[in-house]
Amino acid sequence: MRQGDETAVIERPRRLLSPALVDQQMKAVRAQYGTGTQHWWIFDREDPVHYTSAGSLSVRPRGQALTHRKVQPTLAQRQINALRGAVCWLAEDTLLIPYGGHNHQHAAREGEDWSGDMASWRHDWRISRPRPAGEADWWGLVPLPLSALGRPAGQRLAAALQVMADLAHAEQGRERHRRRLARNHTQHSTVRSRPPQQLQLPTADEARSEPAPPHTAVTPTTRSERTFRLKTG
Repeated sequence: MRQGDETAVIERPRRLLSPALVDQQMKAVRAQYGTGTQHWWIFDREDPVHYTSAGSLSVRPRGQALTHRKVQPTLAQRQINALRGAVCWLAEDTLLIPYGGHNHQHAAREGEDWSGDMASWRHDWRISRPRPAGEADWWGLVPLPLSALGRPAGQRLAAALQVMADLAHAEQGRERHRRRLARNHTQHSTVRSRPPQQLQLPTADEARSEPAPPHTAVTPTTRSERTFRLKTG
């Protein structure tokens, strides 16, 4: 694929790839077209040889609720990624661009309580971009229209990269929110754990030593006197 002075080579693998074949093909493309050539490896999402689903992921870039597919990359796909090739998948007319997903557990800081109801909130994930890091546990996929391949190199993945940047920003906000909940959980646990205060009753000696309450005389009311005269008259 040529566009002005840019050249991109597109591979559409249909069979199992060995490490030797991947290395050989990438060296051949760079030798023929130059080291700056974009080398795309586009796999079919419906091909079980090259696509192993790892479930889905609910994300909120810029507050917008989206669902991203997750894939467990093959060794060949990790190899292509490590060699700076562009790995993606095709689902009908949609390209799926990967970023790295890393399972993560928040380390407790002073004043935080991650026990009880907060235990599940401690488990989170982090992103690596613009390409997945080698140690990523899974790859998330950003959908782009297939027409993005026809754009200049500087604009080709701009939309996908922006989504990844938004996910990284949301990651920071998500951690701040969860740590705030963990601090609040500590405060609530402290209140619940306080022993109830007991009323201190005086001892028998203290009770005998206290002066008796003054006697209060009861004065008959006017109504009582009137009632008495009516009965006796």
